Amino acid sequence: KGDNKMFVGRIYRFINKGSTTRSLSIYPTTATANGTNVVLRGTSATDTAQQWIWTSQKRLVCVKNALCLDRYNSSSSTQHNNADIWKCLDSEDANQELAYEDYGTYIKIKLKATNLYLTAYNSASGSVAGNTVTSSGNVYWATSSSSNYQRWEAVLMGNNNYRWPTESRNVTNEYTESSHL
Repeated sequence: KGDNKMFVGRIYRFINKGSTTRSLSIYPTTATANGTNVVLRGTSATDTAQQWIWTSQKRLVCVKNALCLDRYNSSSSTQHNNADIWKCLDSEDANQELAYEDYGTYIKIKLKATNLYLTAYNSASGSVAGNTVTSSGNVYWATSSSSNYQRWEAVLMGNNNYRWPTESRNVTNEYTESSHL
């Protein structure tokens, strides 16, 4: 394994290795609603819709709206296993609690409860309505493969002095054993 360590409270952008000019993003980028689609979009260092915080609950929270990366779970829907965002809830652990596998130059992100991996469909930019596993630029959860579309470069962002809307203190960049995952 490699050196792609993720630290609690730090902000990351995830660049897809199958589409190296595109990053994990919510879309539309102004969305604040549960169920907003997660797609690939052109990489932007300043777009908070492409910035994600790794939490102590092992979730990725979008900086733009404080909602968690999530799995749409309805086997009777064409959106089944689609990646979306949803309010961070303990009752949603099966759809939100993540693990990551470190391979040095990239990571693979998986849902702990299902062992499904975060996957991009192709190298295009995604859309609001493109929320099936075969929608261009869409991101969804799938069984493990060797595809570059399941590989993500975790890029640590800026100074990481992000404040949660309900907190008055800054996140520190200090390394402690308990904050290292």
